Amino acid sequence: MKGIKRIILLLVLFLIGIIFVIAKDQDVGIEQVVVEGNYKTDDLAYFADNRLPVYKGNQYGYIDRKGELVIKPNYSLGLPFNEGIAAVRKNRSGNWGYIDVNGEIVVPLEYDNYGNRFLDGVLLRKNDVFHYYNLKNQKVEKEFVGYEDMMVVDEHLIAVKVDHQWGIMDYDEAVIIPTIYEEVGVFNEGMVPVKLNGSWGFVNETGEAIIDFEYDTVSSFNNKGAVVSQNGQYGIIDKAGDYIAPLEYDHIGYFNEDIARVYDGELYYLDEEGNSLNMEREYSRLDDFFEGFASVTQEGQYGYINRSGDRVIPNIYKEAYPFADGLAVVRDLEDKLKIINPENKVLLELNEAYYYSGYSEGVFTFVTVEDRELSLLVVVDKDDTTIAPYTRSPYFLHKEHRTFQ
Repeated sequence: MKGIKRIILLLVLFLIGIIFVIAKDQDVGIEQVVVEGNYKTDDLAYFADNRLPVYKGNQYGYIDRKGELVIKPNYSLGLPFNEGIAAVRKNRSGNWGYIDVNGEIVVPLEYDNYGNRFLDGVLLRKNDVFHYYNLKNQKVEKEFVGYEDMMVVDEHLIAVKVDHQWGIMDYDEAVIIPTIYEEVGVFNEGMVPVKLNGSWGFVNETGEAIIDFEYDTVSSFNNKGAVVSQNGQYGIIDKAGDYIAPLEYDHIGYFNEDIARVYDGELYYLDEEGNSLNMEREYSRLDDFFEGFASVTQEGQYGYINRSGDRVIPNIYKEAYPFADGLAVVRDLEDKLKIINPENKVLLELNEAYYYSGYSEGVFTFVTVEDRELSLLVVVDKDDTTIAPYTRSPYFLHKEHRTFQ
């Protein structure tokens, strides 16, 4: 043995299709699960609580990571689970409610929307009344009357709309921020973006204006900085409203892992201090950072760079998706999908033609090319798999097309 990094133990169990790979000083098990039943899944669907929403025809149900149907398709729409419950819709005209992981109804299917998680329950709308449904005792604990709209903006605060204006209150309907704003965002880092007289600024949890109302668009704060724009130019401000990066960029993306993509005639990255990564600026497309790596495109081919801007995997792929749990899906120039590690070692190659659908809770999902039916699950057998999902919803900045998503 010359070190575990050079050893790959390949054990194929034909009855259950499990492949074990040893890499990076730890055992990584990979199980291929063929999904029967001709189900489809939405682009933004993902595994949570070992349940993935799938549909056949116009009816939604749920499968588990073994590919087995665990909740029958009885709903016109089913959303991913969140902390043990999932929003489902009885029919196309409405009638939302919630089920648990066993398919038991925990919130009656009688609401106009699926609402928001709030405190120990869910905040939902029924006709013109908002109900706080407590999941612990499974009953409506409070009704909110006289509001045009409501949404949860913090774990204990609700944004409310009265006479076309937004404000923020708590569960007891005590006013935190008066209803004088055209729009509100969600709290982060103790501040919430609000729009007044056509411009955005920030207020704190007492309603005090912290950053003046002078921006066309703003993001929520992410640790140190928030992205703002004015007259088509983008910059980054800190919590005092001072500029980390001046208003001089054509576009700045949202921060992910404390790094944002920018465009000012060239594509590159900025950190939250406003410093640019030391990197080549010849890429035609940049993706967000995940687990310290970002896929980048050069001359139509994909590779990866690290947070120092170094190219760690060459641009040899037709497609390259974000890393999750130390693994990434790529498509080579011969159209074969592979799962690689950060050393570009191929841990699994798929022989059939698939589209990559997404990753969450240790499961890669793949659909067929022709009809986009859910066909294959690749299950990662390791501790502490990523819960936050990656779906095919794109996040990139493209140089030629000035496209930001």
